Amino acid sequence: MLERLGAYHGKRIVNIGSGGYDPVPGAINVDPYRKGPDIINAFGEDMPFADESVDVVLCRAVLEHVREPDKIVKEARRILKPGGEFYVETPFLQPFHAAPDVYQRWTLE
Repeated sequence: MLERLGAYHGKRIVNIGSGGYDPVPGAINVDPYRKGPDIINAFGEDMPFADESVDVVLCRAVLEHVREPDKIVKEARRILKPGGEFYVETPFLQPFHAAPDVYQRWTLE
């Protein structure tokens, strides 16, 4: 998915949980721990975008850090245009990493 981002030039991209960097040029970054001109200070449970107004939503290594990941998934679906893309990653063989917390692990203990 990320190698195809050039195909999304001119599209509205929201990057949930962008962390301390801008991995996607031109994306609107959503992260509660970061400040900046295009940063929305939230994790993604209640984003200030109109229904069906975003072409691509990225959510990389975020869902394990929130208490109710289903709220972020529902919100992403709400803001995505019909036919939009929702790219999600969760850790598999990654060591425990609270940043600041971890609430979910979708692998065997």
